[in-house]
Amino acid sequence: MRRHKAVLLAAGGSQRLGQPKQELTINGEPLIRHMARLLLDTSPKRLFVVVNVPVIARHLDGLDVEIVHNPNWRQGLSTSVQAAARALRRNAAPVLFAAVDQCRLDPAHLQALLAKASDTRDVVTRYNREAFGIPAVVTAATVRHAERLEGDRGFGQIWKSKVEDIVLVDAPHMGFDLDTPAELATAIRNRWIDAPSATPARVIKHAKTRQTLMDAAHTLFVRHGYDETSFDDIAKAAETSRRTVFRYFDSKSDIALAWMTDVGETLGAAIRDAPAGLSTAGLLEHGFARFASDDRPRISLGTIARAGAGDVKDLSLAGFARWETIVADALAGRGIVAPVLTARIGIALLRTALDLCNADPNARFENVVTDLLRQARANLTNS
Repeated sequence: MRRHKAVLLAAGGSQRLGQPKQELTINGEPLIRHMARLLLDTSPKRLFVVVNVPVIARHLDGLDVEIVHNPNWRQGLSTSVQAAARALRRNAAPVLFAAVDQCRLDPAHLQALLAKASDTRDVVTRYNREAFGIPAVVTAATVRHAERLEGDRGFGQIWKSKVEDIVLVDAPHMGFDLDTPAELATAIRNRWIDAPSATPARVIKHAKTRQTLMDAAHTLFVRHGYDETSFDDIAKAAETSRRTVFRYFDSKSDIALAWMTDVGETLGAAIRDAPAGLSTAGLLEHGFARFASDDRPRISLGTIARAGAGDVKDLSLAGFARWETIVADALAGRGIVAPVLTARIGIALLRTALDLCNADPNARFENVVTDLLRQARANLTNS
């Protein structure tokens, strides 16, 4: 394989996060600089960093990088990939692509990708059984196809049409994003990102507005139905503008499933924070007890079940897969053997409880979860 080149995509506006993710820090170092150094440590022939505004590039002073400005960054990720492709020009070598918000990226994973790289097949990170993406080492042929990309999606548009032609490298931890205040809180709690000295007022305001929109939307979904509720209805109920709704959510399905991210992180945090000495079942019970006290799962799954839109149901499956990854990571951190298998069993129990509650409006979600856990423990013990 020819000596590779590298690209760091760092032109996002961080609108849902409420602050520039490029300037978050890891051990005092801006995230954009930290990620650039990780890529430089792979010894690329050249490293391009795509940014949205020149001021962000100041964090890269002194590093052997080439800055690529993307004035069209508001139109989505595809424009950053296209800007990188133009900078690469007549590139003939494989290119290592990474995103600035992948705060859990480590040298071992980059080396695993590069070890499988070739001139003929893309090597792509697989987050779970249904999702994959960057970091990835893509061929020159794939880079040339960048002009085909549209909207806020990258090479996934190409890979999904030829999954059999790509090489997948498993890395469940790489599925973590830094898109929302809830995800940032998780990253800080796990020390993947430095804790700020104080929470900026704009972050507090952003989180409050997001929650207000979610609450208004779910009230309307339950009262009138998912398909019958419009963005204008949500804006009116939240006493804000349609434009504000679109600043926080790209679609109704995003609003309907936003709770999944928050609840998934709640599950993981509960398992990580559980008392010492608990068994595997005890850790799951501790996490599920906190889950069962939240009414959002039942309300939202009822919304999904009644929705005519297939995208909501498809995205909910991806959300459940994300829960499995979060719980598996938390269990692994507690030293549990076979954390992935255990997490999948646990999430299957939760999904069953949600289905039962959706079928019986009089059922108490907390009681159903507790009863299913009891049955599962009894069956496993007696088997």
